[in-house]
Amino acid sequence: LGAGRRRARDVPPVTSAHAARRAAALGRSSNRVLLSPSHHLAYCNVPKAASSTVTTYMTGLNAGINTFKGVEEYIQANGGDSHFAMTQYSTFEDAELASQLEPNGEAYKVFTVVRHPGTRLYSTWFDKIHAHRGSDQPDLLWYACNNDEECSFEKFVDGVTKQIADVDDTKQFINEHVEPQADMCNPRKRDFDGVFRLEDGFDEIANTLRDWTGTAFDFQSEDGETGYSHHQESK
Repeated sequence: LGAGRRRARDVPPVTSAHAARRAAALGRSSNRVLLSPSHHLAYCNVPKAASSTVTTYMTGLNAGINTFKGVEEYIQANGGDSHFAMTQYSTFEDAELASQLEPNGEAYKVFTVVRHPGTRLYSTWFDKIHAHRGSDQPDLLWYACNNDEECSFEKFVDGVTKQIADVDDTKQFINEHVEPQADMCNPRKRDFDGVFRLEDGFDEIANTLRDWTGTAFDFQSEDGETGYSHHQESK
């Protein structure tokens, strides 16, 4: 691969289980949600399932901005990136408490977006390993690919599969981009008002959120697509 494909490493490579545990600790927990208090909305995000797009949307709700382009400009002006709102995580319990404190007792609507595990894994490999070469996810590069930046998708899947198998308690240190969706946002553990499949198309998500919040939001990005990537509807 040419030098143009190789990005400078943002953080040191992971070379031990201890370092991987520390890196994974910066990731997610299964009780993590983004809240929009004024719209009584709680979003449990699954990485690589339109999470950057919906996170940007949640940022817009809280900032009073109703266009994707406008939120991007707001984020850039505040020195953030597409994960700007992720520094403002709350918990499911925070949403329940906020609902109880509301004068009218209006409950938060809790939702998540999921994706076929195969395409989610491929998206993670393509973005984090093939394109970025593990530069921002060193624990993932170490566990899944043994620090091989040329790691194939097949080797990546084998590495992730071994970690999920929980050999030597490795599963508790799994990177959020490959963590099983049911471990992060499990609607069987608590009530969800909406569990959307990305393969069903983004329009269903956008329309439901508009109905819930009473706020229309333009998800069209600068390149004319929906959010940060083009979400294909199932045929």
